[in-house]
Amino acid sequence: MSSTVTPSQRPPTEPPTAPGGTPSQQARIRRSGGEDFRRPTTRPAAVEAGAPPTQRAQRPYRRLRRILLLLGVGGILIVLLLIFAYNFGKEDVDSADSSASVTTEGAVSLAEKVRYSHSSGGVKVFEVWADNQRLDDQGVSHLEGVRVEFFRQDGASYVVTSRRATLDERTLAALFEGDVEVRGWRSLELDARAIEISRGGRVITSRGAVDIRWLDESGGPFLEGRASEMRVDREQDVIALSGGVHLRTVAGVYPALRLDAQRLNYSRADALIRALDDVRLMRGGQQLACKALTLFLQEDQRTLKMARARFEVVGSMVSLGEDGGRTRVNFRGELLEMRPAETDPGLSFIDLTRGDGPPVELDIVGPDGVAQTMVADTVSARTQDDRLNQLEARAETGGSVSLTEYLDLSEPFILRRVCADRLVAGFDSQGGLGQLFLESQVEMRDQRRQVTGGDQATYNAIGERLEITGPGVEIYDEKGDFYAPKIVVMGEKGILEATGGVEATLRDTARSALSGTPLGQGQGPIRVQSQTATLTERPPVFVFDGDVRAWQGDNLVLASQLRGDQVKSEMAASGGVTTLWTPRGGSVKRPVEVKAGTMTFDDEAGILTYSGGVQLTSDQRKLSCREMMVELGPGGQGAERMICEQDVVLIDPVGGKRVEGDRAEFLIAADRIEVQGDPVELENADGSRLEGRFLRYDVESGATRLSTTLPGEPPEGSIRVPLSQDDTSGAEADGASGSRDSEKDGGGRG
Repeated sequence: MSSTVTPSQRPPTEPPTAPGGTPSQQARIRRSGGEDFRRPTTRPAAVEAGAPPTQRAQRPYRRLRRILLLLGVGGILIVLLLIFAYNFGKEDVDSADSSASVTTEGAVSLAEKVRYSHSSGGVKVFEVWADNQRLDDQGVSHLEGVRVEFFRQDGASYVVTSRRATLDERTLAALFEGDVEVRGWRSLELDARAIEISRGGRVITSRGAVDIRWLDESGGPFLEGRASEMRVDREQDVIALSGGVHLRTVAGVYPALRLDAQRLNYSRADALIRALDDVRLMRGGQQLACKALTLFLQEDQRTLKMARARFEVVGSMVSLGEDGGRTRVNFRGELLEMRPAETDPGLSFIDLTRGDGPPVELDIVGPDGVAQTMVADTVSARTQDDRLNQLEARAETGGSVSLTEYLDLSEPFILRRVCADRLVAGFDSQGGLGQLFLESQVEMRDQRRQVTGGDQATYNAIGERLEITGPGVEIYDEKGDFYAPKIVVMGEKGILEATGGVEATLRDTARSALSGTPLGQGQGPIRVQSQTATLTERPPVFVFDGDVRAWQGDNLVLASQLRGDQVKSEMAASGGVTTLWTPRGGSVKRPVEVKAGTMTFDDEAGILTYSGGVQLTSDQRKLSCREMMVELGPGGQGAERMICEQDVVLIDPVGGKRVEGDRAEFLIAADRIEVQGDPVELENADGSRLEGRFLRYDVESGATRLSTTLPGEPPEGSIRVPLSQDDTSGAEADGASGSRDSEKDGGGRG
C-alpha cells in the first residue's frame, strides 16, 4: 500500500499555510507522506519555540490514513443497517444533542485547508478534506470542517462529513461529531450527532440520536427514521439501534409503513432483524404489536423471507373489497409467523398460535356489519393483496374451535355459533365469509336450530347452503328434531334435506300438516322414520320418502312416501299405505287399522281419503271398499264418520257374517256401521243369505238388522231368504216373517 498526494479538487483561493511556516514548508509537510511515525519521547524544541512542525506534522497524517481506512470499512457497515428500513416507517422524536466533545486545550495547529488522498494498487480508496488540523500533547489529531469521500471498486463513492473529528493513533479510535452526515451510499442518507470508532475500528457507536433517510429513484426521501443510539460490531457484522427506534415512510408514500421499538438489531451474516420491547408495526391498514419481532431476509438483504412476532401479539388489518367495502380483522395470540409467497409477492401465509398463553382470538367484521369471532389454539391464514382470503383454525389441547357470527351493533346480536376440532373458512372478494368447512365434533346453533353429532360440515354463503355428514347428525328445530347421516340445509330457500335413514320428531303438531290426520289424534310429538326427508319453508312443504313410518302414541302411518303442503292444508301418503289409529268417542278403544294404495288429507274440508283398495280392520272385523272418506270433527280433531264407496265388504269372523253392498258408513259416536246397496247381501256362517237395501250393524254387540227399504222410506213387501241346503222341501220362508225374526233375535248370530 502506498500513499500519494493528489491535487485538491476543492483548493482554496490562496495556498494553505501551516501555522508558523510558509506555504513551501506546508507543502513539504504534506509531501513527506508521513513515512516515519516514530514519536519522540520529548517535545521537540523547535515546536516549543514555534518552529515549523515538520516531523510532528507527518505523524497525524499517517494516523489519519489508518483511522480513516478503518472508518471507510466501518462506514460501509453503518449504512448497511439502513437496508432493513425498506419495509418499515419512523416516528418523529425530539432528542437533545448528547454528542460528546473532546477538549482541544493545549493542541497545536499543524495545518489549514488540509486535503489528503489514499490509494492502494493505483486505485483511490478515500480522500480527506479538513478546514483545520491540530495535534494535542497526547498525540491525538483534531480536525475541523471534515469531509471524507470513500471510493468503491466500481468507481462509485459516498461522503461522510462532520464539523470536527479526533483521531488517536495509539488506540486506533476516532470520533466524528457535530452534524455528522453520510451521503451517496446506495440511495441512503445518515445524520448523526456523533460517531465514535473504537476497538481498533471494530466497533462503531453513535453518541446521541441518529437520523436515517432512504431515497427513491428520483432522489427524493422515501423512508425516514430515528434512533437514540446506534452500535455497529464490524467483526460480528451486527448493527444495533436502541433507546427508542422509530421508522416510517414519508408523506405521500403508499402503503404507509411505520415501526416503533425500544431496540432493533440487524445481523447481516444471519440476514435477520430483531425488534424488541414495545414493538409496534404498521403498514397501510395493518397493525401489529408484540414484545419481540424477528424479520428473516433473503440473500439480497432486502426481500422478506419470514416475519415472526412473539409474546402478547395483538394486531389488526383492514382491507377494501372490490366494491369498496371495508373488512376489519383483529387478532390476538402468543406467536405469529408470516411468510410471503416466493412466486406471488401479493400472497402471504400467516400462522398464529397460542403457545403457553390464552387461546388465539380473531374478530372479523365485514362491510355489511356481520362479524365473526373465532377462538382456537392455532390459526393459519392466507392473504391476497392485503385481503384475508382463507384461514384454518385447529384445536390441539382437548378443546375445540369456536366461531360466533353476530351483527356488529352496540349490543351484539348473535346469529350463529359453530364448534369443531378443525375449521377452514374462505372469504369472498368483498371480505365476507364465503365458505366454511368443519371437521370432527361439529356443533352449530343459530336463532332457529341446533346441529350436533356431525363429523364434517360445509357451509356456502351462496344460497346459505349447509351440509353436515356423520354417523349421528342431529338437527333440533323449533318445529322438530331430525336425525340422519347426512343433512343439507339451504337457508335462502328454507329447505332441509335429510338422507341415509331419517328419524324426525315433529313437536309442533298443532301447526303440522299431520295434525288432522290419524296421527293428530294421539298425544305427544309425531315421530317419523324414512330413508329421506325434505322440508321446505317457502312454501311449507314436506316429503318423507322410502319406508316411511310415522307415529304418535299408538297411532301409526306406514307408506312408501308421505308428503304434505301446509299452504294448501293437504297431506298425502302413497305406496302401500297402512294407518293404525284409535278413533275418539264411541266404544272402540283399540286401534283401527286401515290399508290402502293412497291416503290424502284436506284440512280445509276436514276429510281424510283412502283409495286404491281400502281395508279397515278393528277387533278382527274387516271393512273393505275401493275408496273411504273419513269426516273429521271441528278443527280436524276426531273422526266422526267413515264412508266407504264401491265394492263394500264387511266381514265379522266372530259373528260369522259377511255383508256386501255399494256404500257403508261407520258412525263412530253411535258405534254403528250402516250398509246400503242394490242389493245388500248378508251371508251367515251357516251359508244362509239375506238380501235387502239397508243393513245396520252394531259394532259393540255384532247384531245386524237388514231391511228392504232405506231409512225414511215406507216398507216394500218381503225379503226372500234362501233355505239351507239340507232343507228338502224346497219351500221359501216368508220374507216378512224372516224380517221379523231377524229383528226379534237381533239378526240371529248364526
